[in-house]
Amino acid sequence: MKLTRYQKFFNNRIVKSQFNNLQNINYDKNCTIMTQKLKISVVFSCLLFVLLNTNTVTAQWESSGPEGGFMRGIIHSNDTLYALAGTGGKSLYTSVDDGNSWSQINVPIEFVGQMWGIGKIGNSLLVIHNGLYRSDDYGQTWEQISNQLINNILVTNDGAIFAAITTSDILLRSTDRGNSWTVVNNGLSGIINTVSVMIANETTIFACTADYTGVFRSTDNGDTWTEANNGLAFYFEGDWYPDFKPNFKCMGFNGTDIYIGNDGEGQGIWRSTDNGDNWSFTNTETRNYDIYSVGGNGSSVFAATLVGGVIRSTDDGATWATTNNGISIYQKALAMSVSDQNVFVGTQDGVYKTIDNGTNWTKMSEGIFSHEFTSNNIHNIGTEVFIGSRFGGVFRSSDGGLNWIESNNNLPVNDFNNLISINVTSNTLFAATYFPDNVYYSNDLGNTWDIPNCPGTNFGGKLWIEHNQGLYAIKPSNGVYRSLDNDQTWALINNGIQNPSNSGFGFIESDGTTLYVGATTGIYYSTNNGDTWTLGNFPNLNVSQLFFNGASFASTESACFVGLAGYGGASTYRGIYTSIDNGANWIKKNDLLVHKFVVDNDIIYASGKNIDDAAEILVSQDNGESWTLIAQDNIQTYSIAAGNSLVFYAKNNPTPNASIFVSDDYGTNWMNGSEGLSEYTFVTSLNVIQNQIFAATNGNSVWQRGLDEFLAPSQPSPIAGSLAPCVGSVETYSVDNVTGVTFTWQFPTDWIVLGGAGTNEITVEVGTQSGVIIVTPSNNFGTGPAQALSVTPVPIVPAGVSIMADNNPSCPGFEVNYTATPINGGNPFYQWYVNEVSVGTDQATYSYIPDNDDQVYVVMTSDLSCITDNPATSDTITMVVSDLNPVSVTITADQNNVCESTIVNFLAIPVAGGNAPVYQWYVNGVFTGNGETYSYSPSDGDQVFVILTSSLECTTGNPAVSNLIQMQVSPYIDVTATIAITQNNLCEGSEFNFTSATTGGGNTPQYQWMVNGAQAGENMPEFAYIAENGDEINLIFTSGETCTTQNPVTSNAITAVVNPLPEVSWPGFEPDTLCIEDWSPVTLTGATPAGGTYNGDGVVGNTFDPALAGVGSHEITYTYSNSFGCTNQSSLFLFVDVCLGVSEKEAGLLVYPNPVYDNLMVKMLDNSSIQQLTLTNMLGIQVYQNENPDTNQAVSIPVQNLPSGNYLLRVISNSKSVFKKVIIK
Repeated sequence: MKLTRYQKFFNNRIVKSQFNNLQNINYDKNCTIMTQKLKISVVFSCLLFVLLNTNTVTAQWESSGPEGGFMRGIIHSNDTLYALAGTGGKSLYTSVDDGNSWSQINVPIEFVGQMWGIGKIGNSLLVIHNGLYRSDDYGQTWEQISNQLINNILVTNDGAIFAAITTSDILLRSTDRGNSWTVVNNGLSGIINTVSVMIANETTIFACTADYTGVFRSTDNGDTWTEANNGLAFYFEGDWYPDFKPNFKCMGFNGTDIYIGNDGEGQGIWRSTDNGDNWSFTNTETRNYDIYSVGGNGSSVFAATLVGGVIRSTDDGATWATTNNGISIYQKALAMSVSDQNVFVGTQDGVYKTIDNGTNWTKMSEGIFSHEFTSNNIHNIGTEVFIGSRFGGVFRSSDGGLNWIESNNNLPVNDFNNLISINVTSNTLFAATYFPDNVYYSNDLGNTWDIPNCPGTNFGGKLWIEHNQGLYAIKPSNGVYRSLDNDQTWALINNGIQNPSNSGFGFIESDGTTLYVGATTGIYYSTNNGDTWTLGNFPNLNVSQLFFNGASFASTESACFVGLAGYGGASTYRGIYTSIDNGANWIKKNDLLVHKFVVDNDIIYASGKNIDDAAEILVSQDNGESWTLIAQDNIQTYSIAAGNSLVFYAKNNPTPNASIFVSDDYGTNWMNGSEGLSEYTFVTSLNVIQNQIFAATNGNSVWQRGLDEFLAPSQPSPIAGSLAPCVGSVETYSVDNVTGVTFTWQFPTDWIVLGGAGTNEITVEVGTQSGVIIVTPSNNFGTGPAQALSVTPVPIVPAGVSIMADNNPSCPGFEVNYTATPINGGNPFYQWYVNEVSVGTDQATYSYIPDNDDQVYVVMTSDLSCITDNPATSDTITMVVSDLNPVSVTITADQNNVCESTIVNFLAIPVAGGNAPVYQWYVNGVFTGNGETYSYSPSDGDQVFVILTSSLECTTGNPAVSNLIQMQVSPYIDVTATIAITQNNLCEGSEFNFTSATTGGGNTPQYQWMVNGAQAGENMPEFAYIAENGDEINLIFTSGETCTTQNPVTSNAITAVVNPLPEVSWPGFEPDTLCIEDWSPVTLTGATPAGGTYNGDGVVGNTFDPALAGVGSHEITYTYSNSFGCTNQSSLFLFVDVCLGVSEKEAGLLVYPNPVYDNLMVKMLDNSSIQQLTLTNMLGIQVYQNENPDTNQAVSIPVQNLPSGNYLLRVISNSKSVFKKVIIK
């Protein structure tokens, strides 16, 4: 938002005159009223200590609102915020919930309107006020720690305080919370009184000046200072002048970057990224703003400005833009504080907070009541009440002042300096503003505003009056205007007014039937809605155009009144004038310079200044004929208000508890009516609306109070106190306190008042007499009806208590119940103890599981009011706890898995059953008998158990349930066995196979096969063996079942029939060695009995063909079958050789015995030497070899370990090789 040169001139000339002395206490990483976190441990929960009576205060002023107001400064320390409110620093607030709510901190009256800065060090508050003050108890008391006129102070991280003195070249430092000070201005001489702001980081302190010398810094805690102005220059008409430095209003940090801002000279915002070594100008846009506070949260830099609200940079100052969304009135954004990512800004309307980096702002002014009001700023239209805040615009209440809402829609609250006043007609609301001077109007109860078409002049903010369906206005040098279409068009109606174009017009009013206009030539009146005007006779008329300016007007049913306000300076421009003929003639009745008229029924009050310029209030009770002085001096003359036969005024210089005075006898007597108002409240305006009186203040918003509270007090609330107090006791009786009311108490005759007479709470010593307590209220307005309470004193009696246990001795783990019997307990409170430890709560009984030797007692507190020995302690019970006996029982059965109808005997085996245990037997859950034993014939699946109840005292698990036995009962079954043979009548040596067929064998049957009465075979249902003729075979079968009718059983018998085998022999065949080339087929013979068949390799019929058989050993079998079909056989081996050597005979070889059983002898008959012997079986495998016998004697070959069969012997001598077939038996 750019400002015109005219606006900037005005801000520097007018606005700055109000605000350029704002002093601020700054912390490290702060700008002006902004602060980062102090590195000081602070325990701070609440700063508002208001001493109130514990009872309700009803008849007093109450703060009505609206919340908010002009904010002069904001700082934060740890999690606590502090705000300085009011244009001159009128009030101090704190918030401990991040700005959601605020509480006021008490400050001395001399501080009000003269607090130039605030600060925090440790747990102490600092305020600049004609020196520096410190409070260590959150505002309850204040100590002056410096009497120097201080321009600016700084509190550093390490707790040092720096103070720049306004009237001399001194910079002070204190390291002990202001108790002592040291001068530290080395390098700052001549400029200290112009220091505008100081800030500090961890290493450096910075100070900005307001005399064009720029920035100074210190790196040794203020001991020495040096200039830090590299890059700074003053801008003027397009050029930069480095010899002059801008006058900086504020400094702040964004991370490690430093920002400084200028106000009123168009020098904008500067930045340093190297701790002040160098500075650079950020952006020309900032030159359009007066910067009052600057600082950042790390991601953005914010600057609070005089008329542009908040501007923000998100690129380290390269570009800036306004960010006021949510700030309804952003003018005079003079205060700002950054707390983590939260940014707070204070404007002329209140405190706002952003949590989204400035995108949106939320008003956070709950609990702040600091709006400022000038006179004539409370009005109503019907039931709607309106107030005009100097800096907050217009507010409306629809509930009698309980709640207020802003009514500034279309009212340019950010374009004018302040709101002068508001005014009303029957349905129109006016708002008059200052710079620019405008009057706005609203015809919808403040919902919307507009500039009227009315050509009239602003007199007190009301552009027109209403009269008989028309609107009427005046304008100097023009005359009277009328609108019959509700401000759409206006017409001059000067008929009868002398020389209107050269006249001054001071007022236009109506008494309901007649219009009145005050002009240079006199007062005119019209009885025909302004169509024509008649000049009335007004004495001492002066032709000055200012004669009627500011004049007041009032009327009753029979008279009207004009009060001159003294414009023009002449003594004749004053006085009260009365007309009883509708303006035809006027008579001066008093010389009062009138500020305001107030009419209550036919009583007229006038306030103003007398001839000696002293404030006065006059009253007329005879329709203006005579006027009586009823108040003078120390009167805020514009505050006078009246209603319901009461008249009020506010003091111009209020004392601590006397701001508003009230009279109910037309001013004959005045009473202080300030109950509930803050001390020294300066009331600017009073108005009676709908049986309530509203008080607008200069910096404490609006207060209200019911008119009926200014009457004699009503009956007090019911008396609180005992109806039956104890004789001789000290008792307190009270009613709700009402400020300004005196309470007179009466008691029975022998009661003694100890204290509190005249107050709402009284202390007495109770006597023995019964009776009635009476309290009677009275105040300056009279005596109200009394309240009474009947009382009956009660004699004092002793308290006592006894206890008993239901089980002592007891058993471990068993609960014992204790019962208390009170004496004079009323409805007593009990506290039980075990072994001196509190265990029980408020019950007459207590139960728990004790240990041996526990000590139990109870303390009884009687609720009877008249009691001694209270609380009372009972006797102590010592518990005896015996050992526990675990009870258990097991049962056994003498048999299980029995056959049906079997009697089974059960036995119970108890543990800790005592001398007389009780047994209860159960079968399938049904009780069946008692006793230690139990017998019966079970069924299959029956479940049997017993319950044992021990006769011992201290037991566990009593009664005990035994183990469960589940019975197995089987029915009787038949066992059978038969056998069968697969085939009988077989040949000798054949295997006979038998099978069995059985029933009732169960899962583990036993099979015992018998042959000729002897056991044979395996435990199998089948049996096989080689039988002999006549063998008798049967089966003994044993069932695996328990319950059988017969077991074991013997099967049927089978006799084996075995046929004999024929006797077959084949003792030999010669030759048994044949040559494959030399031998033809030979006939096989020698086997008996005849008639059988030969089989084998090379056998055809009964002949053997060597060539067909092939070389090697061949088994030839002779088979014969007899008449039974039984077959037998005999075999020989024939050897077929290639016959490469000589025959046995020719070779002279002797081999014996052959067949052989053990040793085979071999000898050459020609006595030649045997060189090698080899014996080979018919498979061609060599089974014996002697490679070097080298003898002509007989050689023995051992064959007893060789299998029976045909072998081939090869003998090699020194002259030949011979083969011989050998048979081993």
